[in-house]
Amino acid sequence: MAASNPTEVAQFQVAVGKTAIVGDHAYGDRAPLQLTRRDAAELLKAGTVEEVAGHEVPDVAGRPNTPPPASRKT
Repeated sequence: MAASNPTEVAQFQVAVGKTAIVGDHAYGDRAPLQLTRRDAAELLKAGTVEEVAGHEVPDVAGRPNTPPPASRKT
């Protein structure tokens, strides 16, 4: 899904077990984001988000309500 236009807006999803910091906001795993490719570049490089087709983003309500093990307090 890569494109050369850095100002194009694309759909991304925060990877499971990751937290994406965008500006002053934090987004937890599976959060859908709409960002320009320029703004998403560092997040993609770090593996924090993945690009997805907007119409294929799974409904959050259909996901299990169990946080990943790494996010639990010990």
